[in-house]
Amino acid sequence: LSSAAVQFCNKRRIALCFEGWRVFMEQRRESHILKAHSCEHYQRNLLASFLSLWYKRMMRAAELRQHRQEMIDRGSRAQKRRIFMRWKYFVSLNNFRKDQREKASVWYQIGLKRRALQKMRLDCQTKQLQRRRLQAAQTHCDTRVQQVHWRRWMFQLEVAEEKKLIPKTRKANSHYRYTMVT
Repeated sequence: LSSAAVQFCNKRRIALCFEGWRVFMEQRRESHILKAHSCEHYQRNLLASFLSLWYKRMMRAAELRQHRQEMIDRGSRAQKRRIFMRWKYFVSLNNFRKDQREKASVWYQIGLKRRALQKMRLDCQTKQLQRRRLQAAQTHCDTRVQQVHWRRWMFQLEVAEEKKLIPKTRKANSHYRYTMVT
């Protein structure tokens, strides 16, 4: 019995071992099939979805980069426009200031010329006035001298005439006295 039991036990162990081996192989085959199926599923679905997600992400990143570049370009364009407007304002302000300075310089020159002409006119008027006064003084002096000389001359003439008339006057007086007495 014992050898039959040992044989039965060995057969049973071998059968269990083969059964375990068969189950292991089936599980292994099923795992390989599941693995192949999962790889196929990965290849078909997941990889495609991951690729589409990756593609969408890359497209979104490209759009964001393009949008960022567009915003940078718009910002730089706006900044350049602001800089140009400021430069244009600065240039127009400088031109306005230059025109104002030129106008001020012209008006200053005109004022200087006007004052110089007024000074020259005033100098000419004062010189003419001095000349007229000197001329008037000279004529006055000449007339005074003439009058003095004329009076002296007239006085001298009167004196000379009286001297000429003195003998006649004496003769007339003596004749008058004589006739009165006689």
